[in-house]
Amino acid sequence: HDRLMQKEPQTIDNAALFQLASELGLEKTAFDSCVASGRNAARVDRDIERGKKAGAQGTPSYFLNGRFGSGAAPVDVLKTNVEWFLEPSGQYPGQTDAAQPPPQAQRPFMDPDKVYTFPADWLEAGPSRGPKDAAVTIIELLDYHCPYCQKGTVTMDEIQRRHPDVRLVSKQFP
Repeated sequence: HDRLMQKEPQTIDNAALFQLASELGLEKTAFDSCVASGRNAARVDRDIERGKKAGAQGTPSYFLNGRFGSGAAPVDVLKTNVEWFLEPSGQYPGQTDAAQPPPQAQRPFMDPDKVYTFPADWLEAGPSRGPKDAAVTIIELLDYHCPYCQKGTVTMDEIQRRHPDVRLVSKQFP
């Protein structure tokens, strides 16, 4: 995940994946077999379906303890929201972008006070960092071809550096 997010969006094709696997020292035969089989396509399809069902329409999007946010939010916005969950006081600060109804012809309004729930088995499938019993879980919906997701990943990395007790779950949403 981290190395893919460092690549230029247009260079993530099979050749780039095989090169990266080699650089990371992954077992070539197993990796080649995995890519050729397409066996993880169903997991990506499930990630897309769950994200859409919760209302996400683009990347990067995220759910902070079930509350929707979108865009490559600045560290200070996410930091404020994470800290509110660690020590709630007053109203949830939300996200400026998600808190305002968008202009017409854009995505439907996402209520910043709505809390979405996701099945535990879905949260367990795929890459994640941080303790499973964390007080704060961030689910990031991303696309490895999206330059804004790369910016969002930098923010998520910084949040986790500042709060190692936060759980970060990455889901594909191409």
